[in-house]
Amino acid sequence: MNKTCLFLKAAAAACAEEEGVIRAHLKGMHVDMEAIQWISAEDFPNRVVGKKFEIIYLGAHADGSGFGESNGIFYPWEKLAAAICASDCMIPEGTLFLGCCRGGMKTVALKILMQCARIDYIMGPNWKSKGGDLANAFATFTRSRLIDGDEPAKAAVRATEAAGQMFTCYDRQELEGELELLRRLQQIALNQECIAANVANLRGDLSRLEMELATISAQVGVWNFASFAGDAVAADQASDVEGCVPCADDLSVPP
Repeated sequence: MNKTCLFLKAAAAACAEEEGVIRAHLKGMHVDMEAIQWISAEDFPNRVVGKKFEIIYLGAHADGSGFGESNGIFYPWEKLAAAICASDCMIPEGTLFLGCCRGGMKTVALKILMQCARIDYIMGPNWKSKGGDLANAFATFTRSRLIDGDEPAKAAVRATEAAGQMFTCYDRQELEGELELLRRLQQIALNQECIAANVANLRGDLSRLEMELATISAQVGVWNFASFAGDAVAADQASDVEGCVPCADDLSVPP
């Protein structure tokens, strides 16, 4: 059975130069290539249902934050990772080759590997790159990995020599320590958000309690005043009855 490669096109202009060259190289290696257009993370799994690939080539414009068209929509790297993970289209030990500028940056690899545990290797240029150089590097890397069976690091060195610029291949296992640290930092951030939300809820509860207490205090004050006023009136009335002096008409001397 022939090995398989997915050519994922996320930038029409960037991919036009590379697709034909890469297809010709892969044909000579007896590697089947399927090309599809990137539309969205939600659409991608529907395009690759039941398929498995040894290597995925992403053709796009890109930077440290994401990929897409240079004058159009850019997608975060996490979106690409989530789409690949949801589709389960990569075989174990498979490689995601980022055929775009700065695809070999470590920060890009960490973002993708954090989001998807089904990607074992990520390969790409460390800096700006042209379509011809990307195609040569990819063909050399693919032959080294799929045909010659070289280790990823050696395949990256051969790709670097073929393209005349630095390409780096990241191994998930090698970055696992940093990934675990990022997971812990992510969990701490989530915990802080939960604590902040709980504190905000408590403040809201306290504010409501203060309002209820103020209402109760006001009512108690009214009751105390009414009770005090009633006692004062009653006392005045009793004083008038007990200490009253008879009228002059009532002071007649009995015969």
